[in-house]
Amino acid sequence: MAQALIDSMSDKWKPEAYVDEYREAIEKVIEDKLEHGTKAAPKPARRNKATNVIDLVAVLQKSLDQSGHGTKKGKRPTPVKRQAAKHRRKVA
Repeated sequence: MAQALIDSMSDKWKPEAYVDEYREAIEKVIEDKLEHGTKAAPKPARRNKATNVIDLVAVLQKSLDQSGHGTKKGKRPTPVKRQAAKHRRKVA
């Protein structure tokens, strides 16, 4: 079964289907240095930071507060207390 899975996902090696992005980036750096000589090459453009970052902890806390599950009310016993109560009922 494992061999059939491997055979179904295998294919002949096609090196032309892959691009060496690291090599291309290095070649670009070298070309920039050759073009600009001894002076420093221009710095790459900075990427803008994502502005749509969500603080998941704050969102979850707000959700818990709205649902009432985020506060301890003490009305329902904890699972350990429930198990002990069940055990006492069986023994008695």
